[in-house]
Amino acid sequence: MFKSVDPKVSFPSLEEEILKYWDTEKIFEKVQAKNKDGKPYVFFEGPPTANAKPGIHHVESRVFKDLFPRYKSMQGRFVDRKAGWDTQGLPVELQVEKKLGLKNKKEIEAFGIAKFNAECQKDVWTFMQDWEKLTKRIGFWLDLNHPYITYTNEYIESVWAVIKAASEQTDGLGQPLLYQGYKVVPYCTRCGTALSSHEVAQGYKLVNENSVFIKFKLTEKLQGKAAFVIGWTTTPWTLPGNVALAVGQDIDYAVIDVANDERYVIGTDVWGDVQKRAAMGIDGAKLVSTIKGKELVGLSYQPLFSGAVKSNQNAFKIYSADFVNTSEGTGIVHTAVMYGEDDYNLGVQEKLPTEHTVGEDGRFLSHLGELSGMYVKSHDTENIILDHLKRNDNLMAEMPYSHDYPFCWRCDTALLYYARSSWFIRMSALKDKLVKNGETINWEPKTIKTGRMLEWLENIKDWAISRERYWGTPLPIWICPENHLTVIGSLKELSDFGGKAPDDLHRPEIDSVKFACPTCGQLATRVLEVADVWLDSGSMPFAQWGYPHLPGSQELVKNHFPADYISEAIDQTRGWFYTLLAVSTLLGFEAPYKNVICLGHLLDEHGKKMSKSKGNIVDPMLLLDKYGADAIRLYFYSVNPPGEPKLFAEKDLQTVQRRTLMILWNIYSYFVTYANESKWAKKNTTKPSDNVLDIWIKSRLNQLVLVVTKSLDKYDVLTASREIIDFVDDLSTWYLRRSRNRTNELNSETDKNHFFDTMFDVLVTLSKVIAPFTPFIAEKIHTDLIGESVHLQQWPNSETVDEKIIQSMKTVRQIVSVGLEARMAAGVKVRQKLGKAYVQLKSDVLVDSDFTSLITDELNIDNIEFVTTAVSDKNLIQSGSNAIKLWLDATITLELEKDGMIRELVRSIQDWRKTNALTVSDTINVLWNSSDEIIQSMMSDHQYLDMVQKSTRSTVKHQPNLGDQFIQVDLNGRKIDLQFKK
Repeated sequence: MFKSVDPKVSFPSLEEEILKYWDTEKIFEKVQAKNKDGKPYVFFEGPPTANAKPGIHHVESRVFKDLFPRYKSMQGRFVDRKAGWDTQGLPVELQVEKKLGLKNKKEIEAFGIAKFNAECQKDVWTFMQDWEKLTKRIGFWLDLNHPYITYTNEYIESVWAVIKAASEQTDGLGQPLLYQGYKVVPYCTRCGTALSSHEVAQGYKLVNENSVFIKFKLTEKLQGKAAFVIGWTTTPWTLPGNVALAVGQDIDYAVIDVANDERYVIGTDVWGDVQKRAAMGIDGAKLVSTIKGKELVGLSYQPLFSGAVKSNQNAFKIYSADFVNTSEGTGIVHTAVMYGEDDYNLGVQEKLPTEHTVGEDGRFLSHLGELSGMYVKSHDTENIILDHLKRNDNLMAEMPYSHDYPFCWRCDTALLYYARSSWFIRMSALKDKLVKNGETINWEPKTIKTGRMLEWLENIKDWAISRERYWGTPLPIWICPENHLTVIGSLKELSDFGGKAPDDLHRPEIDSVKFACPTCGQLATRVLEVADVWLDSGSMPFAQWGYPHLPGSQELVKNHFPADYISEAIDQTRGWFYTLLAVSTLLGFEAPYKNVICLGHLLDEHGKKMSKSKGNIVDPMLLLDKYGADAIRLYFYSVNPPGEPKLFAEKDLQTVQRRTLMILWNIYSYFVTYANESKWAKKNTTKPSDNVLDIWIKSRLNQLVLVVTKSLDKYDVLTASREIIDFVDDLSTWYLRRSRNRTNELNSETDKNHFFDTMFDVLVTLSKVIAPFTPFIAEKIHTDLIGESVHLQQWPNSETVDEKIIQSMKTVRQIVSVGLEARMAAGVKVRQKLGKAYVQLKSDVLVDSDFTSLITDELNIDNIEFVTTAVSDKNLIQSGSNAIKLWLDATITLELEKDGMIRELVRSIQDWRKTNALTVSDTINVLWNSSDEIIQSMMSDHQYLDMVQKSTRSTVKHQPNLGDQFIQVDLNGRKIDLQFKK
């Protein structure tokens, strides 16, 4: 006997029971112990930060992470599921600033770096219990007892080893990979620190701003007349810092005269654009001549903001530059050396003034007059600048302009490209190695590899690894007064140089560590910067084991590198995915992961990003309490390809639960109920069934195992999950529905046992196949049927798939579909039996006699005849297409009418049983009476009476006087009165 099954299942409650079972029986630990000698399957956990509650998008990534470790464990592989916590960096600092009411770095330092960092360390664990609860609730098996934590000394020391390795390598010109450079970097004025290029890549937004066309007046005449060269910018705040103009040496420029007797120089491509000419107010201008850019080189012009930048002999001139083009603007580039990468490089090359007009707080410096103290990215500031240009006849026109602009990925402040000193790793020198390693990785979707990722690697920038912040891995760089550089790779190395490491390696304790410079003997002090938090994340394959300083760490890395599989959202392409590759390549290793599933963004049902301000945040715990984890898991796997955005709507969870999980539960419930009622027990001596339905469903089961296995081996989750959904549908709507009469008394014991044998085998194997996808319902079915956890079982092997029987059954179902259309056209219910149908097939698939009874039963007809030519009888109802045509005889004889009435009667009795919550083993008495002679004749026929009684587990008797307690039932237009007694 099997455990009874509640048809009104609560999936959340069932899952809580399974969680208790896993915990009590230590199933996860048993899985790990069972596979301890198996071939390793390496999974890297991308570490979350626990200073905020997890959202529904975290559920998406975590269920994808869980899928393959479960699958591979069932194949006997050992998966070391080490958890991890990302605990440092700007995300943590910003939250603590908000909690403490601190507005900037000055206030942090006044509060005290030690106290601030102590608050950061506490803050990172604020929601750890929420994360662990969610992780367990969704069935994500992780080793939460032995996680790696990025703020620990052991982890920091490993990151130091990475920086040390960079300092010991050089590029092809002998330049060290680690260097300090004065460059234009993306800079957040709110956070007071530079960002790396891969951080910037995560924060772009489409903005609408005014682009400005500026008149720069030449100090000498052009072709005998005073003239202006026309520049263009989308960042008016950089204009006070202008020190030069750049043109393309071989670009053609138009010299034009306008109505007010002014002469302008502008790119000929712009001059040829009628719409731009009109917007700039030069539509009626006259083209005087065309000159090359090299004819403008060396000309001087008047400064826009006199005194804003200290001039030198090279300032306020026109230069040739290869970055100039005419696709945007005017073909004449305004150059502010300190606020653009190309500008800075040109400034160094031409020895232009390198002076800031803007401070690190994003406000104009004190010598900028009315702009002094104004924040550069504000409308008020822009208006002051434009008013100044108008007063001095330098503003030509304004034009709306839409473009992508970078914002800080954490605090959402518009970034400035700002020249400053930073520490870099020369990743550009490793480009070829990065590309080579990147080519070995299997991406899902494939387009990420050849598109977004490859393009990034081909145009790789040097990595700005320093941050002028507090709560992070301190850079292990010490400098003496003679500027000798000492990079420390371990605490032992620090001790060897005479530095005493503090108990906590964070600031400010580490800032006080000094030692004698090994080159000159003078006192060396540590630089104050901390490392980019992404360096922490990218170092995890090594730092999670304390490589290379902890004993045994080298062997652990060897056994856990590279990862067979990782998964995160698409925004990690230039985040964690890239930094993992960057650090591994830097250390001389191969690609750090073999397979990656890159998940599309999770949006609300209207396609909008989820945020608190929009009120469309979804609490995953509420959904788990309502629908359960299996429904959420299967939804994420099957809704669309992993790499595409998902428009999350609660109604889709309802659909998954109702159309797949509830159907599967009903199948399981039906089997247990009728197997128990029949006292069926599994016997190994049973001969194979010759029932075509049993043969078909077993072949479909083999096909399911084959497709899911092949798909998962290719990391194709969508195909695998949808194949499971399709199989459950086939099992319910075709196999079980066509087999329901095999459990009643009219059927032979042999065929009944074959049905139960088949259902048992299918459910056991199916529970194994779905275990990685929906681990809770799989566990419930398997443990109740077998008595053992499904997650301790071996992944099933696919036996031979009988393609012929699968195709034949597909044809049968197509014939049935066409036949049902014909019945509908005839207006005859399926419960009314009909005489005959003719079928013409246009394919090579033949339907043998084993399948004929399925068609006649499903269409409820006496006979079917396959024909090779069309049937011309006009009295028949025709339906179908080119592949299948069917002609149905809808004539209803008396015997056919009786058969239809008997089916209606059986349905009515079964409905009463269901309404009164009877079990399958409950028997009832049914009394009947009717004045209809046809019904009287039918109910007196032993054959019909026996069919009703065995189909409904009832004793049916005629009772002339039913009194007042009866139900009148319509049997296709004829009336019968029924009285029921339990």
